[in-house]
Amino acid sequence: MRNAPEILEVNDTQLEDVLRRIEGAVDDKDFVLIRALFQSYTYVAGLVEDKNTSIRRLRQLFFGTHTEKTKAVVENGAAKSATLTTPRRDAGLSEGGLDQGQAEQAERARLIAKGHGRNGADAYRGAERSDVPHPSLKAGVACPTCGEGIVYEKAPGVLVRISGQPPLTAKIYELQKLRCHLCGEVFTAEPPAEAGERKYDATAGSMIGLLKYGSGMPFHRLDGLQEHLEIPLPASTQWD
Repeated sequence: MRNAPEILEVNDTQLEDVLRRIEGAVDDKDFVLIRALFQSYTYVAGLVEDKNTSIRRLRQLFFGTHTEKTKAVVENGAAKSATLTTPRRDAGLSEGGLDQGQAEQAERARLIAKGHGRNGADAYRGAERSDVPHPSLKAGVACPTCGEGIVYEKAPGVLVRISGQPPLTAKIYELQKLRCHLCGEVFTAEPPAEAGERKYDATAGSMIGLLKYGSGMPFHRLDGLQEHLEIPLPASTQWD
């Protein structure tokens, strides 16, 4: 079994002093590599010291991000659903003498209490993500405060912002028209490629199907909701 390496505690000033001493002693290629190693050490050490850094974040840093297979997600979801919804054979009672409805309510309350009803940023897998760079700094430049240290990247600060929108949204393209005052010919701008050929694209049909058959929302109820949100979607159109 290999012996664990000795852990040394060094600060940025000590590392910069070492770099200055060896800068002229090695060729440029080796010096660039050594500087990169020092910066990597400082970056990882900063992540470890940061109380907001999770084990998952460190694992992704070292081993990359692995996408969970759809089969595993579906099977896990089905297993959880079966656990919550399958009644017991002994007269429909769960452990402790609760009927099925009471058992489901107790389980939901337990899950909510465990997470306090809060979701971290990793839970919003369907959210649009935007990287916001620092307006004046980047990794590897001199610190603007002390002028001697080198700034390095840490785990990004994360803000989650949630907004509401109708289940189905609409976009209107106003195509410019020009008419010759002499011959009367009318020239109309071509629609952009993202406008597509159909008024209702495939995602609209999919959302209607999910709401109707996945969430039990009747066509007329979705009709009323969309009408209130000023994006009309008549029940007859949903059926079509």
